[in-house]
Amino acid sequence: MKYIIIAIVLIQSFTLVNSAHLKFHPENPSNGDTVNVLYSVNSRFEKFSEVDLMLYYFNGLSSLPIGHEITLQKTQNGFEGKFVLPDSIVYTMMKIFHAGKIFDIVDNNNAKYWDILTYHNDIPVRYAHLKAALSRLGSISSNIDRIPDFYEAIKHLESELSYYPDNIAAELGLATTLFDMKKISKDDFNDKLAKISESNVAITNHSDVKAKIRALTSRNLNDKALEVTKLYISKFPYSEIAEDNLIAEISEADNFQKFREACDDYFKKFKNSTNLNRILTAYITSHLQANKVQDLIKFIDSNDFVPVNSYGRIAKSIFDFYLKSGKHNEPQFKQLVYSFISKGDTKLTSYRDVNFNSKPSAYTKGEWLDILDIEQASYLESKAEIFSEYEPINAIPLYEQAAKLYRSIANEEFFENYIAILNKFNEFQKALLVAEYAIINSKSSEKILEEHEELFKKIYFSNDSIYQLSLDSLLIKSKIAYNDLLQNEFTNFEPLQYSLESVEGTLINYKDLSGKIVIMNFVSSWCAPCQAMFPALENLTKLLEDINNVEVVAVNTLDNQVSSKDDLKRFIAQNKINFPIVRDVYDALPIQIGIIGLPTTIILDNESKVRFIIRGFTNNERFINDVMRRVEYLLK
Repeated sequence: MKYIIIAIVLIQSFTLVNSAHLKFHPENPSNGDTVNVLYSVNSRFEKFSEVDLMLYYFNGLSSLPIGHEITLQKTQNGFEGKFVLPDSIVYTMMKIFHAGKIFDIVDNNNAKYWDILTYHNDIPVRYAHLKAALSRLGSISSNIDRIPDFYEAIKHLESELSYYPDNIAAELGLATTLFDMKKISKDDFNDKLAKISESNVAITNHSDVKAKIRALTSRNLNDKALEVTKLYISKFPYSEIAEDNLIAEISEADNFQKFREACDDYFKKFKNSTNLNRILTAYITSHLQANKVQDLIKFIDSNDFVPVNSYGRIAKSIFDFYLKSGKHNEPQFKQLVYSFISKGDTKLTSYRDVNFNSKPSAYTKGEWLDILDIEQASYLESKAEIFSEYEPINAIPLYEQAAKLYRSIANEEFFENYIAILNKFNEFQKALLVAEYAIINSKSSEKILEEHEELFKKIYFSNDSIYQLSLDSLLIKSKIAYNDLLQNEFTNFEPLQYSLESVEGTLINYKDLSGKIVIMNFVSSWCAPCQAMFPALENLTKLLEDINNVEVVAVNTLDNQVSSKDDLKRFIAQNKINFPIVRDVYDALPIQIGIIGLPTTIILDNESKVRFIIRGFTNNERFINDVMRRVEYLLK
C-alpha cells in the first residue's frame, strides 16, 4: 500500500492560526436591533469581493437552530454587512463561508464559532446562557461542528441560573455536566435529579418538560417519564419531544409491522426534519431486506418527500441482488430496475426548485442547496453504475454530471469506476484528466495512482523519470489545495497538560512529549470501531517510526473494564496490540478536549496544542492518509 510523503518546500505559505476577527455592534443586542458586522480580512478571503455570514439562530423552545445567511461586502475596513435580530431569538452562532468551485473556504473561529447572546434591559434574556451552554456540549444540529467545551458550558449554565434560578433545564444541564466531569458525587447528583423530577413544571414549557422527563428517566422512573411524555405529546404532537419519542419507537420496534407503522407515522409528521434521511434509509433498507419491493414502490409513488437518491439506491440494490444470481438481464428484473430509474429521472427534473421549500429550518439556504446537489449526484452515480452494465456508453455523461455536483464529496471508488468506464471505450485522454483531477483533489487511491501512471505512459510514451516529474507536479497542487482545506478544521486549543500511565505503571507527563507532533488515538474496550482501527494504528506507527519528532500513542480512556495497569496488559494481549498504548487514569483528556464519542484521534503540534481532531473511523487507507496529510501540514 502506497502512502506518499512529499518533502518539498512550497512557494505558498500558510498561517497556522486564522487571525481574522468578527466584530458586532451593538455587542449586546436586543430582539429587533440591527446588528452591524465587520469581519477583518483573513488572507484566505482577501481575493474575494464578498463572503457569506452563516447565522444559526436559537430560540428558547427548540434545541435545533434556524439557519440563515447574509452577504458581507468587501470595504476598506474588511467585509461589512448587517442583519436584524429576529423576535424570540435568544442566542446566535456564526461562521464565515465562501463557496469554492471544489472546496468551500470556512472560518469558524478555529471550531469555536462566534456568538452573541440576546439582551433585554441590559441583562441576558431567559435561555440565552442555556443555549450557549448546550451548544458547547455537542447538543447541536449535524451541520454545526463546534468543538465541545465543558468548562465554558459550566460557566454559561451557572450564569443562566444566576439570572433565572428557576430554570430547571439549566439546573439539570449543570448537574449532569459536573457529574460527568467527576466534580460532584453520585449522591449529590441523585439529589439534584430528585429535586428536578419532583418539581412542578408548566406542561406548555418545552424546555422544563424535557428536563423533567430526562431526570425521571435517569432515576429509572420510566412510568412517570412516559406519563409526562404522553401528556405533552397530546398537546404538542409535532414537537421535538414527540419526534424523539417516535424515533425511540422506531428503534425499539421488535417486528417489521411495528417498525413500518412507526415510520409511516413519522413521515406524516416530520417530513422537514433533519432526521428524515436517517429514518428513510432505515425504512428502505428494511423493505429491501424483507423483499417488500412492491410495498416500497407504492410508498415512493405516494410520497413526494422521498429524495431522488433513494430511487437510485433502490434500483442499484435490486440490480446488485439479481446480478449475483446472474438474472439481471432477464426482462422482468431488468424492467423492475428501469422502473425505478424512470421514476428517478422524473424526480430529477427541476429537483432543486421543487425541493427548495422543504428545507429543514436548521440549514442555511446554501447548506440545503449543497445537500440537494449531493442527492442528485448520488442518484446519477447509482444510475451510472447500473448503466455500466446495461448501457455502458451512456454511463460516461452520468459520471461527468455527478462529478460536477459532488465537487469535493466524491470518493475514491467513484473515480475508479469513472476511469474504468472511460478506459472501456478507449477514452484514454479523458480518463487521464479524471485521474489527475482525483489526485489533485486528494482522492488518489493506490488503484487510481496505478491507472494514472499507465495512462500517462500510454499517451505520452514517457519514461519513469518524466512520469515522476508529472506526478510530483500534481501532488504539489494536491498538497496546496488540501492544506487550504485543512485550515477549515484547524483548532487552537491551549497546550494540553496531562499525565498518562504506561503499561509498566510509570507516569508519562505531557512535558515528555513536548517539542514533538503527537498523534493520540482514544480507545476503549467497549468500543468495537476502536478495535477495528488497531491494524491502521500499527501501520501508522511503522510508517512514522523513522520520522523524527513524531509520536503515535493510543490512550485507553472512559473504560470501566480497564482500571489498572494489569487490566491494560490484558487488553493489549487480547487485542494483540503492537503499538504504544497508555491509560488515562482520571479520564481527564476527553474533558479537556471535549470528546463526546469514540474513536477519536487528535493531532498535537510541537507546542502540545491540539490542531486537528478526526472523529470516527472508516477504513485503514483513508484513516492513514488523513493522519499523514495533517502531520505533513504541521511538519512544513
